[in-house]
Amino acid sequence: MLHLGSVARVVQGRAKALKGVKSGSGQAPGFELEDLELVTAAAHPYLHPSVATFKHIYLYHSSSGKRGMVGLFYVEGTNEDIEPEPTAEGGAEDVGGEGGLGPGERPVIAKAVVWLVNPFSRREGEQRPPFARIFEKFTNNPDSSCTFKTSSVSSADEAWAAADSSLASYSRQRNGPTLVLSQGLVQGQELRRRLPALSELPVTHIPGNAEDERYPALGWQAFAAQRMVQRFFIAPRWLADRLLCARYAHLPLANIGADAPCAMADAFFGRLLRHNRHVLWASETSRPDLGGTEGDDNDIWAEDLASPTILQPGAYRNICIELEIHGLAVGSVIASSQLEALEGSQGVTALTVNNDNEGNGGGGGGGGGDNNIFSGGAGGGGGGGGGGGAGGGVGGGDDQAVASAFRILKVLVTTWLDEVTHMGNAHADSLLVHFYRWICARQSLLHNATLHRLVHRLMHKVFSRLIAELRRLGACVVFASFQKVIIATNKSDVKAARDYAKFVVSTVTSRDLFNTLQLEPKMFWEQLLFLDDQDYGGIQVQGGFEDEEEEEKEGRKQDEGDDEAATANRKDAGDDEEGSEDDAEGLQDSEEEEEEEEEEEEEEGGEEERRGRRLRRFKDRNGGGSGSRKEKAAPKAKRDNDLKPDEEDDEEDAQVSGGGGGSGADGAVAEQKMPSIVSHWNLAEYLPASVRQVFLILVSTFLLKPHEKARQLRLDHERMVASLSNQLTQSSQPNGPASPGTDRGESGGGGVPASQGGMDAALAVQAALRKEEANESQSMADFLKHLVTRTLTDKVLETVPAIKKYSGSGPDAFPSKPGAARELTNPALEFIKSLCHVLSLDPTVTDEVETLRKQALAEVGVRQFSAEGQYSDPCVSFVLPDVICSFCNLCRDLDLCRDARLMDEDEEERWQCIQCNHPYERSSIELSLVEAVQRRSVRYQLQDMKCAKCGAVATRSMSLTCPCSGPLVAEESQQDFHKTMKLLRQLAIFHSFGWLLETVENILVADGLVEEDVPAQDGGEEEEEDDEDEGEAMDEDGHAAIDG
Repeated sequence: MLHLGSVARVVQGRAKALKGVKSGSGQAPGFELEDLELVTAAAHPYLHPSVATFKHIYLYHSSSGKRGMVGLFYVEGTNEDIEPEPTAEGGAEDVGGEGGLGPGERPVIAKAVVWLVNPFSRREGEQRPPFARIFEKFTNNPDSSCTFKTSSVSSADEAWAAADSSLASYSRQRNGPTLVLSQGLVQGQELRRRLPALSELPVTHIPGNAEDERYPALGWQAFAAQRMVQRFFIAPRWLADRLLCARYAHLPLANIGADAPCAMADAFFGRLLRHNRHVLWASETSRPDLGGTEGDDNDIWAEDLASPTILQPGAYRNICIELEIHGLAVGSVIASSQLEALEGSQGVTALTVNNDNEGNGGGGGGGGGDNNIFSGGAGGGGGGGGGGGAGGGVGGGDDQAVASAFRILKVLVTTWLDEVTHMGNAHADSLLVHFYRWICARQSLLHNATLHRLVHRLMHKVFSRLIAELRRLGACVVFASFQKVIIATNKSDVKAARDYAKFVVSTVTSRDLFNTLQLEPKMFWEQLLFLDDQDYGGIQVQGGFEDEEEEEKEGRKQDEGDDEAATANRKDAGDDEEGSEDDAEGLQDSEEEEEEEEEEEEEEGGEEERRGRRLRRFKDRNGGGSGSRKEKAAPKAKRDNDLKPDEEDDEEDAQVSGGGGGSGADGAVAEQKMPSIVSHWNLAEYLPASVRQVFLILVSTFLLKPHEKARQLRLDHERMVASLSNQLTQSSQPNGPASPGTDRGESGGGGVPASQGGMDAALAVQAALRKEEANESQSMADFLKHLVTRTLTDKVLETVPAIKKYSGSGPDAFPSKPGAARELTNPALEFIKSLCHVLSLDPTVTDEVETLRKQALAEVGVRQFSAEGQYSDPCVSFVLPDVICSFCNLCRDLDLCRDARLMDEDEEERWQCIQCNHPYERSSIELSLVEAVQRRSVRYQLQDMKCAKCGAVATRSMSLTCPCSGPLVAEESQQDFHKTMKLLRQLAIFHSFGWLLETVENILVADGLVEEDVPAQDGGEEEEEDDEDEGEAMDEDGHAAIDG
């Protein structure tokens, strides 16, 4: 596929040489690989209606236990109904087709045959779902129609046999080229074994979602029917997109597989490696094919790929902004040269790479022009020996061995980025989005752990410089990882925090090192208590950035209306000016001077700021100034009125997000979203259920009460600012009230000028504001101290005796969860330590919390400074990096001990993707854990011994001491190794990982930490009777009894 792609032809000159040549057997000779060449999508679009037409059949199957459904949809029409006419460039990028209707919106005419599998149909009766109504419900076109033929069978084998008979009958009718779209969890060879008729038809598999097979207890027929019809309408869109992917990557449709981005990236990377005379290491396993050296286990000494995290625990009473990081892997690869320049080194990016499109057409297509991904390749300066040369190869544990492969990878990523930037190619953008997932995907044919580590190391360097840049800009980084950053601001309202986020993002991304990164503001946090990424709570305000978009749209509409009004007003003003030329000339001179000043101001700031300034000036010129002043004074007049209790509550609710919802010059009022309290405390999961609820209530009180106080302080601050602004306006007016001691009737220099009075008033206002801010800070601090010493202390001292009385004691009182760092026995004590540890995050109330802790510990008979009264995390952490969802391809790290979803009591709910709820492949996760155990065990057994005194590595095998007389110790102690193995054993038991449990127990049994299960020996009569009883019990459960 790398050489031939999806469309191939015989090389010119070679066809004439082969024409008429007969072999000894009388048959025409076959072709060598060099006799064929790739044909681009521009010259011959692959499977496009202009060159080939075909029909398609949709096959859907799902099952839950002994119940299930199998459906065949014979669709009338051809691929002309799915794709548009070819464009002038031949790319056929517009899937909408004629009339602007996409594949899912065009009328669909089909015949469906459905088999319902229900072994209890005789007892439950025939319950066939209303397929006609379901079809009408999900169709987007009233002209669509489908006739359903439904049958009930008692077993899945009968349904598969009937479906196979139907497909065989279709094949015998010679209906022309037909493609089968199969969707379900049964795929590949197993599907062809159940349906032998598929051997005569090409089959393309659509990824199935395991949620489709979770039937409800009642009404499962309607549920399965709705899912089937829903997937049927999505299938044409999926097929149209997959055809475009096949043309872009020059891959046959059925060879792309379920993971299109990985297959496309493998093809592009393999062609570029081959074009640069680099040895390919493609392998179907997770290890690269290095000609036998991949079995040397060099990877056991490689560092673990742990994503870095930055934590700054504390209480943040102002707005915190959560920013999502996108494109870190792509940006790190592209910025590798800049990183080397900054670090003063020259390594993996020193050589050039051959990226031309000579020879085998080693690139892709679809972007436009000649549809070659490497046309005019960026960064690919010619040179036949550029890349790794004939000797290029990939080693298992040496970064320098993959240097040439990395340089080629960088050229590939740069080319994708250029296609996105200059041509807007959607497929190149998708490949960039899935780049890191492809690098770490074990199922990728060109997966290499060393190349993955190299990219990860570059990401770590760029990430560190990104955090340093944020801190240089004055941002307080609360939490940071490869996926997101939380920064704390000193802003008290959402609008100011939003503007600050714009400034930070624009400033950071303007640097060359970060210009390919995308920092997307996700949400606001108020009153954030942050301990770590699994222990936090706060008041979340959503919709802040959506409000900004709505305000911009409304502003554009208002600007358009104001521009029309400005034209009309200027025309009327021109007619009025004809009566007085002198006044008009004076007015024109003043307006020209104002316009010159306005043009100078408009050169500063962005387009939105310039538009806003023009709008304000236009209102002032056309009599809008007085109206604007009235609008500015309106909020104060409204606040001066006495509010009713219900109106006061409404006003507080409107301000709960912290936004300054006052009116501006244009009278617009920004409506803020309602906040919500989020409590995500992993440490509370190790408390008894009843105690956990009390803990969450008290922590939420510690969040909500200060938030209400801060809201009231903001309202008071706004009232004071409005009052001071009015005073400043009056003092700056020439005819305003005289300053004390000034007689307006006096002339000459006896009075105080208005400008001097306005300056003094402005200085007085600033001093008053500074004093008010200091008073607000002190007021909030006093409120927090009072909240802890009065409200929370009283509640805790009332709750602790109740916990001691009703929650019991001992390990049985606590929930059993894997990853417990220690044995818990006293619920009241653990409640006190956890609560006080969370409250102590706020440094304002450190002394008050310590007093509370002392009084509460006295209630349970524990001294304040004893080891028993000190807090320690009840849970350890074990992170499994780069877990990929097989349905939506989301890549994320999983903490197997602290992730709340993985601790769910329902085993089916544990291993589900947070984005699509599709279950993870437990077998691949267990395989990763088993390989981690084996690698860790070998590393422990082969580790070096070091001197505890001088740190030198031991060179003598049989000595217990160093030449300096210091004792030799291992780098990893036996206690740490056994602790990790015991943790993995707990995880294996909790998640029912049999293979992992067997692997870990073999290690622990060898070290004497777990007793081996020894078969019982023939002993006395009592033992024999016990064995017989146990054997009978096993027989009753349906298992075979095995004698010792």
